Amino acid sequence: MRKYLKYIIIGLLGCLIYLIFFSSIFKERVKILERYNFNNGSWFIVKGYYNDSIQYVIDDKDILNKLKDKWTLYKSDDNFATTGGYNIEIYNDSGRVMFMDIINDGWLSINTSGILSNSDYGTLYYNNLIWVNSFNDKWIKARQISKQFVNNDSMDEYLDSLKVDNKVYILYYGDSNNGNYMKCLVMKKK
Repeated sequence: MRKYLKYIIIGLLGCLIYLIFFSSIFKERVKILERYNFNNGSWFIVKGYYNDSIQYVIDDKDILNKLKDKWTLYKSDDNFATTGGYNIEIYNDSGRVMFMDIINDGWLSINTSGILSNSDYGTLYYNNLIWVNSFNDKWIKARQISKQFVNNDSMDEYLDSLKVDNKVYILYYGDSNNGNYMKCLVMKKK
């Protein structure tokens, strides 16, 4: 038996390498932005820590279309509850169409693999978070504002006053149980 132990170990290692190699090759790839036609309508992507006062936005249609190839992840069978707080949201005509929650502990997480929760695909796997920073110089810094109003008229007046000197990205606009509520991103016009 001892005579064959070496061959058994080599065989087991070979099987293990084979399984790891082929399972990584045949994971189902998901281009998470593929289904969106960024050429029609008003689109923007927002990323940042949940309810942070500073968020980052891309609204350039050319860059959004280039991100389609960069943002490729893999389907995962893992299920988890996430409390990462780092979100990526996609908006079309001021309505959110996709939400991703990523567990991100800052710059240390950039080169580590992980999983994320995606509103369209469920749980996805990534090798690292470098894809999140694609076209890093194109992300525009914007200030997040959340406000509650007595009525729609006062909310509309406030939005109009913001739009005079700023570009405004509306994240939420409407009624809540406690009155009218608005959440938007604001950046100075160039």
